[in-house]
Amino acid sequence: MTRSAQRIDWIDAAKGACILAVVVYHFDIFIYQGMHGGHPIVALWDGVISALRPLRMPLFFLISGYLASTSISRRSWAQIRTKKIASLLWVYVLWAVIYWVIVVHILPGNPWFESSFNQDMTMKDFIRRMVTANISLWYLYALVLYFMAAKLMRSATIAIGLGIVANIATYLVFDPSNWGMRSLVGYFVFFAIGAYARDFITTHYAAFNLKRFTATLALTLLGLAIAGHFSLLGAPGVEMLLGVVMVSTTIDAFALACRHMNLHYLCLIGRQTLPIYVMHRIVLHFMSPYMPETTNSFLIAIEPVIATLAITVACLMLYHGLLHSSTKARGLFAMPHTVRRVAYRAGVLKPV
Repeated sequence: MTRSAQRIDWIDAAKGACILAVVVYHFDIFIYQGMHGGHPIVALWDGVISALRPLRMPLFFLISGYLASTSISRRSWAQIRTKKIASLLWVYVLWAVIYWVIVVHILPGNPWFESSFNQDMTMKDFIRRMVTANISLWYLYALVLYFMAAKLMRSATIAIGLGIVANIATYLVFDPSNWGMRSLVGYFVFFAIGAYARDFITTHYAAFNLKRFTATLALTLLGLAIAGHFSLLGAPGVEMLLGVVMVSTTIDAFALACRHMNLHYLCLIGRQTLPIYVMHRIVLHFMSPYMPETTNSFLIAIEPVIATLAITVACLMLYHGLLHSSTKARGLFAMPHTVRRVAYRAGVLKPV
């Protein structure tokens, strides 16, 4: 495998792992804990998923920043606004509305979780939740804001420095229940690192480094143990520091895995994260009333794995089914040409 090909596989494999971690996290919250709450196996799974918290979204955003680096540094505002920001906003708003309509007004309720997304929600409440990132699709909204912020700053020192300050400030400014704003403000530092440290990442993480991996793995295990024992994960800066170390460890792990293992299917998932991300909560909500209850410990233990794979496969089948059924279905995952032309005529966007 060539070095460039290895880099592509490393990114795709990591993205695939990230989206699977997101799916299993949501399955744990919205179905698994409600079905089997109190079971020791559920507690074990919940502990593992909680331990991945400093890694899951930081790695996702670092990769997003890494891939956006060229656009941020070399493309004009008009190009970014037309090709990136507008399309992300379109997908965010469109799927937020789709989610609201399907989950609130069409599908039966989730018997395992009482959601605040219900028929009592007004349009004003819905818009407020979209603006404050208090919605499951907040990652897309964050990318829009991160693109603009990174482009405005145009400096690694300023972007990463402000990202660190913002991350720490979230613990002092926002209540823990306000997870949307905490996430929106706090994760920018990882996007900034990916965007402005692209050359460093490419140079130093192009290949597996045993000494670095051993050191960061030891720091990860020690950090998680200390944070867990002293309940420090919610302390300012702790999750960010753990995230940096865990991201480094994971990148090295995937660099090694891509060299010695066939990660074709994981990479395939990593190249199609958008449809999985926007659809998995709908699929999860659809399947929630039909989840078979069981007391078998083995089935309870493997349930998150089976459910995560089933949800992921269902999303990809829906995605490809939509694309094959109509060419217009592409407008569900990127701004359609018709809408773009209207934006051109209105002067909102400029052809580039």
